[in-house]
Amino acid sequence: QLKVPTKMAPQELFKTVFRFAGLQWTEKGDLAIYRESDRPTRKSRTYLMNFASTDAKPRLLFDLLSEDRYNNPGEFVTTTNKSGHSVLQTSSDGQSFYLRGQGASAQGERPFLRKLDINTLKTVELFRSQNPYYESVIEVLDADAKRFLTSRESVNDPPNYFLRQQGQATAKAL
Repeated sequence: QLKVPTKMAPQELFKTVFRFAGLQWTEKGDLAIYRESDRPTRKSRTYLMNFASTDAKPRLLFDLLSEDRYNNPGEFVTTTNKSGHSVLQTSSDGQSFYLRGQGASAQGERPFLRKLDINTLKTVELFRSQNPYYESVIEVLDADAKRFLTSRESVNDPPNYFLRQQGQATAKAL
């Protein structure tokens, strides 16, 4: 980090053990998710960092093998801010992020949407695709994931977009 304007030396924000693999910021810019990966061991780690605190330490969110589809926690949901930049989607109280994933299981892929509490690091499943459909989350439409857009298909039904309300079993075809 380098404060502008200044002639002071840059300050290190964080250092990875493995190769740096990406950084995603929140709208406020005080919280970020960063990743590191190690190709030889196939390890992938994801951390949460609070840059508002000068003595903050990274918090490990996920430590897994990059090829382990059964334990994949999903990808963080992002949104576009007023400046046109992609930022992490946060809940209206700023205490949660959202994850969407393919949900690999012994029964096949069952895509999901989860809410991750940034204080406890626990997740709550908000949605999971159910038989006989393959339904994946395309977009979260509001800060608290009360409404979201999915793409749903089955052996007999072609892909179609659906509007879903959190907690409701039925969806509206668009």
